[in-house]
Amino acid sequence: MSININIIKAVDCYLTTKAKGNDRDFSYFHASSWDNCHRQTAYAYYEAKGIITINDLAIKISPQLERIFDNGHYLHYRYGSYLEKACKNALWGQWKCLNLSGHSKPMVYGLDSKLGCPKPDQCECGCTEFQYVEIGFRDEELWWGGHVDGIIDITKWANADLGEYTAENIPREERFFVIDFKSMNPFSFKDLKKPKPEHLTQMQIYLYLSGLKYGKFLYENKGDQSVKEYLVEKDDAVIAIKREEAVILKHRLTHTNSVGKHVLPPRGYDSKGCTTCLQCKYRGHCWT
Repeated sequence: MSININIIKAVDCYLTTKAKGNDRDFSYFHASSWDNCHRQTAYAYYEAKGIITINDLAIKISPQLERIFDNGHYLHYRYGSYLEKACKNALWGQWKCLNLSGHSKPMVYGLDSKLGCPKPDQCECGCTEFQYVEIGFRDEELWWGGHVDGIIDITKWANADLGEYTAENIPREERFFVIDFKSMNPFSFKDLKKPKPEHLTQMQIYLYLSGLKYGKFLYENKGDQSVKEYLVEKDDAVIAIKREEAVILKHRLTHTNSVGKHVLPPRGYDSKGCTTCLQCKYRGHCWT
């Protein structure tokens, strides 16, 4: 009898455990999911604040979905490396020194600036190796927040078309672009003519939070790594609508009705049998 091991089973067990330990902070509204179900957002907030608890049995975890998420994370790392190497000093963010033994606490450059800084040539300890850290934004009034995949200084970009401006007089809000990376299955990628609506909302929130005027999407085909690129301009009218949504949701989450109960926003879907609801860990609270 030959000796054998089951690699997939062990990996899936690890991914399931990792997913249950997800420590993402839901005490604020994430830009990346703003166009999703707001009732789910409300439940996530209530759970983060200890107002409700979720039984682990209600959480449906797919190891395959975890692998998909991880591929997305690696896409960010890969393109961040591309941008860093494509044009020196063009990629802005925070930069963590990788000489962990050289500092009593992590040494991170760019913390003193809203948009971070370009990659340092060398740490004060002499190390030249850094890890890119995505810039995070937060709006305490609206509870919006999120981390952008990258910030590009276009005055450092090769052959950048600055229009009427020069590198010396371009306004700050136009000098820096928000960059967001997306991966997509080949069938959806083939028909993609413009950014998906929910991604446009995400970018408009990022532009609002960052104070910048332009953003760029890079969509990569998961099948053959072909790429599509789209420019997005800040749209104050769209942002005003989304701001009003945030104000309403925040009010609902921070107030109770006359009998002391929290008032939930409408469900995002009409049937508890829809795929999104079946996969939602709050379905037991929502559809009772």
